[in-house]
Amino acid sequence: MFTPQPLIKAYFQSIKCRARSKLPAFFDREAMRSLGLQLRIEVRDLTNSNGPPKSEALLPFTAQLHIFRTAAGAAYSVQVSAVGRNGRVFASGEARCRAVFSIDELKLLMGMAERHLGQTMDSFTFLYRCKPDYYWAQIRNELNGVMQCYDKDANGHDGSPINNGRLKGLFFSAKTKVACLLIGEQPMISKSLQPPIHSRQASYPTHLPSAMSE
Repeated sequence: MFTPQPLIKAYFQSIKCRARSKLPAFFDREAMRSLGLQLRIEVRDLTNSNGPPKSEALLPFTAQLHIFRTAAGAAYSVQVSAVGRNGRVFASGEARCRAVFSIDELKLLMGMAERHLGQTMDSFTFLYRCKPDYYWAQIRNELNGVMQCYDKDANGHDGSPINNGRLKGLFFSAKTKVACLLIGEQPMISKSLQPPIHSRQASYPTHLPSAMSE
């Protein structure tokens, strides 16, 4: 049996989601009323897809918006079904998305940071990347001395929209207090690469003590 798909869009933020749905055009109000249609909404956390739904709701067919709370970084499935009096499903559809910071939330966080720290920027001279010997050996021996771009991982806030494959690159750190650069912070690191930020030429990996104390 053919089951038409309702239009459904999910608008995620880091703490909540708004799911909007719209039934196909041939479901006019009189038809929906005669069938006793209601909208059944099921929200599932995809990290535990075999578990019970995170939330369930049975709404009037006129309802087009469902809001539920989310955990930053988690992935969700939102399924909307148009169900008649006898439980028959006349239409169904699904949307999936991760709960990440929206543009409005990022602007809010930026404003909070500026109010707390001001807009004066500290300068720095070097970026750096610290890795063990085998990392640099692989680049020299297997990759022709070229550092390859890779997907950003989940490091940082769970709600970051650039985590888990959304951004490729080479990721370096920077410090404004050069005097305390790396000292006592990463005892398992044996080499660092420190390219000057105003030059295309990067320095060769510099040997650091194999064990550093605070």
